[in-house]
Amino acid sequence: MIGKTGGYKRIINPNNPTETEQRSITGQEVSRFVQYRFDFQPPVHCSETEAGCPSSGYVPVDFGEGGDIRRVSRSMVDETFSHLLSCPC
Repeated sequence: MIGKTGGYKRIINPNNPTETEQRSITGQEVSRFVQYRFDFQPPVHCSETEAGCPSSGYVPVDFGEGGDIRRVSRSMVDETFSHLLSCPC
């Protein structure tokens, strides 16, 4: 994956707004190796299996009606994942 910045900026003369100058912006380029893994099996939460979850604290996340993750609040994340967020791993 490669991320690259740069471009140009257009400078407007405040005394004469029709007079502009275009200047290039030299950016940076960063590359990283990224590997995505996937399978064709549908996801299953541990609460849906016979064995159940390893501890009683694991519950499926409820994104509410429509399942829109954009509507998740910070407090919901803190409550749902507090056991993971505080992990000193």
